[in-house]
Amino acid sequence: MKERENSLEEQIEIIAKRFLEKSKKKEIQIISHFDTDGITSATIMIQTLKELDKRFSVKIVKNLEKEIIENLPKDKITLFLDLASGSIPYILDAKLKDVFIIDHHEIIHEIPKEINVINPELAQKQKISGSGLTYLFCKQIDKKNKKFAKLAILGMIGDFLEKEIGKLNNGIMNDGEIQKKRGLLIYPSTRPLNRTLEFCSDPYIPEVTGDIKGVLELLREAGLNPINGKYKSIIELNDEEMERLITAIMLRNPKSKTREILGDIYLIKFFNRL
Repeated sequence: MKERENSLEEQIEIIAKRFLEKSKKKEIQIISHFDTDGITSATIMIQTLKELDKRFSVKIVKNLEKEIIENLPKDKITLFLDLASGSIPYILDAKLKDVFIIDHHEIIHEIPKEINVINPELAQKQKISGSGLTYLFCKQIDKKNKKFAKLAILGMIGDFLEKEIGKLNNGIMNDGEIQKKRGLLIYPSTRPLNRTLEFCSDPYIPEVTGDIKGVLELLREAGLNPINGKYKSIIELNDEEMERLITAIMLRNPKSKTREILGDIYLIKFFNRL
């Protein structure tokens, strides 16, 4: 059966079973990408393999150079995360055995049957991050790995895919019990407004960013006053308060566009804190 003819879910199921069978007696080497998506992918995989009591090593790389692939041990299972879809010729030249690739980047070479690939390019071309794919793979291995869903969402947002949420990503959000709220895209949304605005650089707000007096003046104009000496955070604002704050910011920076400063805020709970 060829994975290219299957749905993404079927790809994951087939290759996860193959991976478990191959890894019974062999050590695993993980090679992952040095960005938010790659690091969260590696984290999900590391936790999964630890719970399976597997022997493994991890290498995080900025670019998957030919020399890196050539120097990989040949006697281990090689698991590439969030990269390697464009490195098939190098992998073949290096004569690596038992290669698994979990990636969402474009495939530009024919994939030989001896290389196991999970990639939406081979299915419905759904928009999903490498960490999302890694999560679905690990969840297929063991359903209790649902607890890593929030890491997959972090990777997705880090890869700027939050606007591409489809069926698969919605499922991951539900697994992670992620809350979503429409509001100002100013980080962090959980910190008191006066501090968030003072250190805000994206978007830059003239006479507010880096100026606490300007911050307090803007908040007064928006009718947002401290309660018991403390300002609300962005996620604590109601719809009316949010509109007043947006208006005050737009008046300070009329060149900015609403679509640039508004979006979905994802609320993820770590250690019982949002």
